[in-house]
Amino acid sequence: MRASVHRLDATFSALADPTRRTILTHLAKQESLVKDLAAPFDISPPAISKHLRVLEQVGLLARRREGQGIRCRLVAGPMKEAAGWITRYQHFWKWQFDALERHLAQLPVSDEPNTAKSSQRGLRPVALRQRRRRGKARRPKFANFAARASRSSSPSLNTTFAALANATRRTILTQLAERESSVTELAVPFDMSMPAVSKHLRVLGRAGLLTQTKEGRARRCRLVAEPLAVAAHWMAKYERFWEDRFVALEEYLHASSQKEPRGARGARGARGARGEYPMTNMPPQPETSLQIRRTFSASRERVFQAWTEPEEIKKWFGPGQMVAPMIAQADLRAGGHYRFEMRSSEKTTMIILGIYQEVQPPERLVYTWVHDWGDGKKSDEETLVTVEFLDQGDKTEVVLTHERFPTKQECDGHQEGWSNCFEAIERYLSV
Repeated sequence: MRASVHRLDATFSALADPTRRTILTHLAKQESLVKDLAAPFDISPPAISKHLRVLEQVGLLARRREGQGIRCRLVAGPMKEAAGWITRYQHFWKWQFDALERHLAQLPVSDEPNTAKSSQRGLRPVALRQRRRRGKARRPKFANFAARASRSSSPSLNTTFAALANATRRTILTQLAERESSVTELAVPFDMSMPAVSKHLRVLGRAGLLTQTKEGRARRCRLVAEPLAVAAHWMAKYERFWEDRFVALEEYLHASSQKEPRGARGARGARGARGEYPMTNMPPQPETSLQIRRTFSASRERVFQAWTEPEEIKKWFGPGQMVAPMIAQADLRAGGHYRFEMRSSEKTTMIILGIYQEVQPPERLVYTWVHDWGDGKKSDEETLVTVEFLDQGDKTEVVLTHERFPTKQECDGHQEGWSNCFEAIERYLSV
């Protein structure tokens, strides 16, 4: 598995434990010593230390020594990537909850409420009848439901995050986001037995993320996105932390631009006793990304076709000095693989390969991106490409976002390569 896939596995796995989520909730309020974090729990100090190590290894927590104690702070960067994966399904849970509200609105409302239930809610029967007659009968609101279900100790969050802590299960959900599928269809992209796939489906089913219905001899699966909404609601509380992270980086870079006295860095020490940066020092470097926008004089369907059909890709795709692909393969579906092989004028071979994460013709593509230089040297980092095709009447605006570069140098190199590709496809579409 690629590095970003491992990061998501580890992040979701760490969040699947209610103790660790409670620790993060505490750290969201204030930085704390380890002994203060352990106070609310009826578990041993070694057990707390184990939880902290898990959070630290994932990158959700940083520690530094303070006198005889160790102080912890929240690092929400990995949570941003996990939240980004979940919120791709936002339109599903909104649609499903809207359908539920429409169904509830059609139910007849009795003028004679159950007295016992009304008393439990703190309302007299007469008052409740008056509210119903005024059209103010209580309906379940999603925000209230999500707030209750997304408490740190919620068992539903345990099963949701545990289910998402596996790349195979996330790919299955991506496939189901595209369309309902049979178990056999879901198993096609994976090199594993049918019982193994069925085991993953059972885990997703127990988490409430999919339902299965019998259709003849086949079983069809459907995505249920409400548990993802609850998880997104819980993670949204930490959004300000990953936004503040970039502000802190900017402040650090501005301060460090002032020339330091010689030897000052060595005297102060760049890292704390445990190897982490102190809280007043530079935070972790954010992932580097690029974005290119270009408008083409062609319909959205035509541009999408040129971007995704292998035979058309061969006629324009080729960054920099690379010749357009000699080989172009694309299995255009969520979980499908693609592979482009090209060669430069100096006979250097370069291969681009990855997996489609999201396919919404002719609106949007999301896919991973990995370099293979043809001699067994693959890129260590898997990056992510998102392409949006915006309808502008008889024209189409293409917005390409390429993110998760490990260095600015790699980002700048891809910026030039993509610019060349955009010029090439513009020439091709104008013919």
